[in-house]
Amino acid sequence: MTLTIDMIQISGKQKDLLKCITLRFIIIGFDNKRENLMFQKINTTNPNAKTVKVTVEGKEITAFQGDTVATVMLVAGFNYFRITPISGKQRAPYCMMGICFDCLVEINGTPNRRACRVLVQEGMRVQIQKREGNLNL
Repeated sequence: MTLTIDMIQISGKQKDLLKCITLRFIIIGFDNKRENLMFQKINTTNPNAKTVKVTVEGKEITAFQGDTVATVMLVAGFNYFRITPISGKQRAPYCMMGICFDCLVEINGTPNRRACRVLVQEGMRVQIQKREGNLNL
C-alpha cells in the first residue's frame, strides 16, 4: 500500500503546509512496519547544491549542506538512532522538531545531540547513541 498526502484526513490548509515541509525526504512506501519505511531525497540533481561528507557509524555519506543529521541518517537507511539505557530498546525520530528526544546521537564524541536539530557539517562524525549520554562539564 502506498501512503500519499491525499489519503491523510486533514484540512486543505494543513495539507498544503504538509506538502511544503522542508525536510529533504518523502515517504514513498509504508506497510505498517517501521523497518520498511523508505526515504528518497528531493532535488538530488541540482548542479548548484553544495555537498558535505559526514561519517555515520563508520560509513562515509555525502549529504547536502543544510540537511539535518536525522535526514541524512534516515535517507542512508538507519532505522534507529539510539538504544535506551534502561530497556535497551531501539529508538528513532518521532517528531522531527526536537521535542521527543528520540533522535539523540553522539556527534563528534558529544552525546545527547538531537539529530533532527543539528545541521550536517563537513567531516562530522555521528554515532548511534548506545549508552546513557553524560556530559560531565
